[in-house]
Amino acid sequence: MNTMKKHVTALVVCGVVLGSIFPMLASAETNGIAKIEELLAQIKALQSQIASLNQQKVQLEVQTQQTVLEIMQGLSVGSEGEQVKLLQTLLSSDTELYPEAMITGYYGPATRRAIERFQRRNGLESVGFVGPRTRMALNSWIKQQFKQAEDLSEDLEDDALEELEDLFSTITPPASNPCAIPTIPAGIPGVFKDGKVKIIQTGNVYIYKDGKHQIVITPNSYIEKDGKKKLLITPGMRLEQNGKKSSWVPCNGTTPTTTPPTTGTDTTAPTFSNIASNPSQTSAGITWTTNEAATGKVFYGTSSPLNLASASSVTENNWWNTHNVNHSVQLSSLSAATTYYYVIESKDKKGNTATSSPFSFTTNTAPDTTAPTLSAISVSQVSTSTARISWTTNETSDSKVYYASTSPLNMGSAQTKTDSTMTTTHVIDVTGLNPSTTYYFKVESKDAANNTATGSETSFSTGALPADTTAPVISAISITPSTTTAQVMWTTNESANSKIYYGTSTPLVLGTANSVTDGASVTSHSLGLTSLMASTTYYIVLESRDAANNPGTSSETSFTTL
Repeated sequence: MNTMKKHVTALVVCGVVLGSIFPMLASAETNGIAKIEELLAQIKALQSQIASLNQQKVQLEVQTQQTVLEIMQGLSVGSEGEQVKLLQTLLSSDTELYPEAMITGYYGPATRRAIERFQRRNGLESVGFVGPRTRMALNSWIKQQFKQAEDLSEDLEDDALEELEDLFSTITPPASNPCAIPTIPAGIPGVFKDGKVKIIQTGNVYIYKDGKHQIVITPNSYIEKDGKKKLLITPGMRLEQNGKKSSWVPCNGTTPTTTPPTTGTDTTAPTFSNIASNPSQTSAGITWTTNEAATGKVFYGTSSPLNLASASSVTENNWWNTHNVNHSVQLSSLSAATTYYYVIESKDKKGNTATSSPFSFTTNTAPDTTAPTLSAISVSQVSTSTARISWTTNETSDSKVYYASTSPLNMGSAQTKTDSTMTTTHVIDVTGLNPSTTYYFKVESKDAANNTATGSETSFSTGALPADTTAPVISAISITPSTTTAQVMWTTNESANSKIYYGTSTPLVLGTANSVTDGASVTSHSLGLTSLMASTTYYIVLESRDAANNPGTSSETSFTTL
């Protein structure tokens, strides 16, 4: 029963095992071999289910590295994970509580309704979520389910053993051949044992042991465990034990002897297979299998070759036994983006130790959540309309400048200049600025993980324009006269206004001459003269002044009206 109790440690046993044992008990035969076969079939089915559950626990251990034997946290609608799955498994064992019986790992409306029914049944407030009082009631129910499962399986084994002892008490080898193999009735399994009684038939070996008596009949060599020793039973011998006394009876019928058998020893270490690692950022799961039940241990470190004497180590923590063939060890508190070297070790029950060759894995890179650091922000090459802004970062990132002529700077409406090149040395040339103007700016850099750093507000002033002392140059003069009017056109090399001096005498005196003016600042000029006399010669001088009031004048020219 000790082995069976070690197996029945997963919460899901409550739902699966209890649901299968009750109908088996109802259908058992009540006499003879039929009853034994029925009881043993029930136990075999129970053991098969437990073996399947053990495999599920191995898989769960690889994922979570912890044994979940109770509801350990508060749960409510929206919760997810193994705790919810275990809660649903427990509730599904009672169809009145959880008729949907959906094992999804998600705490939805159906799970909430089941918890409300459970709370009402246990005199708790029907709130639909798992708080401290509900969790205490659930864990109490889990313990009751465990106890029922163990009691039922123990009762089954006790019933089967009683029937087997009664049956085998009538099976004796013939006196003429003390080593004859008894006939085992059909339906008896090859191996059945518990802490008090062991009945084994494998091939042509038959053993009966009930704590006081042991009979071994074998025409071949057979190794039988006796305490901490293994006794090699020689071919053709029959061993009868009564309490502490033993009798060895040769199969040839000679006088019994008490000569102890030869002691055999296991000197072969386990062998490894399926060695694998599953690293994350700060942890790694190491799994492997051995060809025999053994312990598990992992030595690990960041140096190669690995020194086992000084390396860190983690010993496997099995749920149900210290020896196993499927091994899983979780390494924790590792550094991200680091190569680790590891060696696995397994030791069988006789102390034979196997050590693997070195293996390695690299932990995942931790996500970058740190923004770049800005430094050396400066402004250079400032002119009347441009400025160069530069800075550095401690990691590669892009470049962006926000700028405006008002303070405090509004980054939502400010003008921007961007360079997407990833670099640590940043240079942005800002152009199209106004002369004699103070500009306010902030620099910004964003790294590959989209972490953004923004500098504080800084300012610079553009230079003033130099004094303009050059007058516009007048060219391309064109005159179109009529009888009483004339249209005069010309161009200048810079923006300027328009003015015509005119009269009928020459040389024209500008101070007393007539004139017309247009104040628009243009480079293409056109002015009209009106109220002229027909068939008369007129003399004109053109003038254009730029923004700095520098006047440009033409030489005197003339035209004659029609």
